[in-house]
Amino acid sequence: DPAMSTLRERYGLDTYRTFLPGLNAMSAGFVVVAFAKLGLTWRVDEPVTAVGLMQRLGILDRHRRLVERLLAMLGEDGWLERETDGWRVLAVPTVSDPKALADELVASYPTHRAELKLTIRCAEQLAEVLRGEADALQLLFPGGSLADTEDLYQNSPSARFYNTLIQETLTA
Repeated sequence: DPAMSTLRERYGLDTYRTFLPGLNAMSAGFVVVAFAKLGLTWRVDEPVTAVGLMQRLGILDRHRRLVERLLAMLGEDGWLERETDGWRVLAVPTVSDPKALADELVASYPTHRAELKLTIRCAEQLAEVLRGEADALQLLFPGGSLADTEDLYQNSPSARFYNTLIQETLTA
């Protein structure tokens, strides 16, 4: 416990308390933008299912679990309500510009640049990935490069914390 507290402080894990709400808001914003790009118009009180949206918007079947998660994200923000066989629209999702929020997060949380860089790059192409017009693996590993994922796994605060904790545990 004392070692974890020291590492938590050393690597700035407490920044996640303020960083994660912004990251979640930015991500939800990109989800709303992606659905709009795909042609979705939300209507209050309308029932929504992942399969129904996929059929209406031309989303590939292999992305069903992802679409379920995207709807759950909007449910967590209070725009949708879980029902037995899907969701009900409680309010039309509205967001401020997720790219502007992304820029603010990058400026405010430089130690989280790796998480933000990958999230932003993937989120900006979410609609295209859902329809199979963009390759998610190319977004994660552009040109086969591991540089951004290496940066994430080596330099993000949580990776530095856990990598050091594992190293110290094994050494002990």
